[in-house]
Amino acid sequence: MIVVVGNPVVRVDAESGRVAAGLAAHVAIAATAAGGRAQLVGRVGEDAAGELALLDLARHGVGHAAVLRDPARPTAEIRATDEDGDGDGLDGDAGGAAVANAEPSMSTLDAADLKLAFDYLPEYSVIVVAERLTPAALRVAVDAAAWSGAALVVVGRADDLTGLPDDATVLAAPDDGDPDGAFAAMVGTYAAGLDRGDDPKAAFEAAAATVGSTATG
Repeated sequence: MIVVVGNPVVRVDAESGRVAAGLAAHVAIAATAAGGRAQLVGRVGEDAAGELALLDLARHGVGHAAVLRDPARPTAEIRATDEDGDGDGLDGDAGGAAVANAEPSMSTLDAADLKLAFDYLPEYSVIVVAERLTPAALRVAVDAAAWSGAALVVVGRADDLTGLPDDATVLAAPDDGDPDGAFAAMVGTYAAGLDRGDDPKAAFEAAAATVGSTATG
């Protein structure tokens, strides 16, 4: 099983309506589409938008048993770019650039919440940290990976991360915010390969090739 750490948000557009969005949600959905089983660990508001995000995740086969419902923080909503070229609008507390799949700003998840989630979940083979965590929260993810023998994938700058094991995969999100979702698809497909037991190098090359052929085909 793949555990993806990060807060889902809701994207609003005329074509799709309201759907789960944000890097963590997109990675988890991509991992499931690639044949993996994914659980999302994150936080949504105790509101209609949060319920919509969880329902959409479930529709894609993503588990959300470890997603917290927080009445103090409303679920963020992204408004899709309109035909006039205006930028995305954002409502709620979403953690900045993480909403648009850009490099994550500091997550609202704390170390105690994350430890509770990992203690609650059954066995897992891959952990994907899709949001920038506090050092204490990141340490929880590192320790969970070490305890379970799970592969660890972290999205962030290498110079901003300390204490990661030598075999962790560190990926930098694209500066443009991943508008076509190719980065999230690659990470999710890579995680699914690791979950199957593929060699990390082979899994990464296969994920990059699959996403590339999908984007150009």
